Amino acid sequence: MKGRVKTADLMGEVLHKANNLRTDRIVSHVGAFTVPDEDRIMMITDAGINIAPDLMRKRDIILNAVQVAHSIGIERPRVAVLSFIEKIETKDLHAGIRASTEDAEKLTEMNRQGQIPGCVVEGPYALDNAISLYAAKKKGIQGEVAGRADILIAHDINMGNAIYKALQVWVKTVMAGVVVGSKTPVVVPSRTDSPE
Repeated sequence: MKGRVKTADLMGEVLHKANNLRTDRIVSHVGAFTVPDEDRIMMITDAGINIAPDLMRKRDIILNAVQVAHSIGIERPRVAVLSFIEKIETKDLHAGIRASTEDAEKLTEMNRQGQIPGCVVEGPYALDNAISLYAAKKKGIQGEVAGRADILIAHDINMGNAIYKALQVWVKTVMAGVVVGSKTPVVVPSRTDSPE
């Protein structure tokens, strides 16, 4: 469990081959949190380890988060792969937005083909469509995950960390962060987290 050390310093030790903590899967951060006025736990990943994961890293990030969801009793988590838009409608689109949208489509298909088991994966979803039934219905977004996501998959660390910190600071959610994918779980609270 991380104390006042920087996450990068702790993770450097976890990833150092000599410490024999690595597995064949990448390590990723999973943040679990409660939602005001809802009796459930949600998760966001990756908000702290992988900077700009490619498609196969995102697949592993999903598998890590699904493992955490299963461990707390969510049998078939609904996974929303986030992007800025739900559909590519123009050629003049920023490369990062295009990549997040295309990756979400590919991850959805990988789930349908059984390459990401134990969950249902859908995307691309904008954040509001992933977590708000009202927003999803208003925008005509349909799907098993629409408005009901258990796990939010961020396109990159910028998106994940911004959502994670906004939940903590503005919404005052109780967050619990863990790094999975190593031989032992690594608990990584922020140095500003409360004891709760």
